[in-house]
Amino acid sequence: MIHNISGKPIWVACISTKRPENVQKIKKHIDPSWYVCPNEKKLYEANGAKGVVEVDGNIVAARNKAITDAKNNGCSLCLQLSDDVTRFYEFMNEKKAKPVDFDYVFKKMVAYAASDPVKLVGLSIQNNTRNYKKTYYTVNKLVVNDCVLIDTNFLYDEKADLKEDYDMFLSLTTRGHKVIRLDNLSGAFPHRENKGGANTYRNFFREQKCNSYILTKWKHLVRTHKTRVNQIEIMYKNLPYG
Repeated sequence: MIHNISGKPIWVACISTKRPENVQKIKKHIDPSWYVCPNEKKLYEANGAKGVVEVDGNIVAARNKAITDAKNNGCSLCLQLSDDVTRFYEFMNEKKAKPVDFDYVFKKMVAYAASDPVKLVGLSIQNNTRNYKKTYYTVNKLVVNDCVLIDTNFLYDEKADLKEDYDMFLSLTTRGHKVIRLDNLSGAFPHRENKGGANTYRNFFREQKCNSYILTKWKHLVRTHKTRVNQIEIMYKNLPYG
């Protein structure tokens, strides 16, 4: 669904499955198109969702469908939001963060995406003030897919589900495009602690398989995480931009 954000037409999509009860929570802030699994449309519509699209495939297929719909509707940018966001924060310093509304966050993201080389904008991957770094943004560092603004000329690798954010980050930066991470903005997302979403098919072996795929595809840029079991990490020093 198209929204005018800072004077630009932006396709706003909520990627969801098995969480129709979250529709009204998101609609308090913005009314997106909803991308859900087969046989879920009626249930989401019953909870107030508009523009519901059923996608046969994993969550990455839903992401790509949203991007394609955005481009077909004349939008150069697609805002993708997880359905379980509860609030956003702006870090003031290492001891304080203040809540900010959704519109504030989205306008900030669009402003940074206005620069031509920037193809992906996301938020800080942590929401603990103790980890806050005194930078407003970082260039070419990983952003996770809970809330991203992506150029509609790029699609995710559907074989990289569960790690599609890693793959997209590497795909863009190795081709000379910029990724912006807004380190002073963060969202509260339950991630793996709730039902639905990617948790419907996430398990140790599925994640292991996906990690293996990424490690093979980006073998000189990714390695097994040193401390986190069944996770991977990017070797930033090996990226072409230095």
